[in-house]
This record gives sequence, C-alpha cells and structure tokens, in this order.
Amino acid sequence: RIMEHGTELSQTVATFVLHRVMNSKDGLDYMCHTPQRFTAVAKVLTQIVQSKKEMTARLLKLVVKSFTRLADHPVAKKDLHLVVPPELRNNTFEKLITDDQSIK
Repeated sequence: RIMEHGTELSQTVATFVLHRVMNSKDGLDYMCHTPQRFTAVAKVLTQIVQSKKEMTARLLKLVVKSFTRLADHPVAKKDLHLVVPPELRNNTFEKLITDDQSIK
C-alpha cells in the first residue's frame, strides 16, 4: 500500500527494499514462485509508473531496475512484456532521462 499510495519518499524507500529483496536469487525466486506473486509485484511497479505525472530520477531508476531484475527469472521473463507499462516503452520520461546525468 505504501508503494501505491505513499509519498514520493516512502515509495522510493519501499521500491528500494523490494529491489534489494529481488537482488538475491532466493528473493527473486520467491516473488516469481507463483503467477499471483509475480503479477502483484509487476502491478505495484506499474501503478507507481502510471500514477506519477512527475517522477524523481531515483524512483524511476529503481522501478526500471526492478523490472530488469524480473527479466532475470526464466518464468517471469516470458510474461514480462505483458506487464511492463507503456510509459517505460515510449517517451514519457524522456525529459527526466535527458536532464539527469546519473541515468546516462
């Protein structure tokens, strides 16, 4: 719920924690163990992206890293294209990316 409705800072911290858990093989396996868990994680990440008119570079990087980490799991990789939000595929965050030197 924090990731969906919290402040920018609380969303960033919660996404960081999620990403840290996913960085371990066991954590990634746990999150992708059932389709429901994978869908829940992907849905929350998607909601963060879609609910933000303005997003910080830090939060955007964590969300992208989290989706990238999901792609490391063989089962999740097959369905990842179905859940990645279109905002990450188009130019929605182009200005943010070009303005932030740490993203390049």
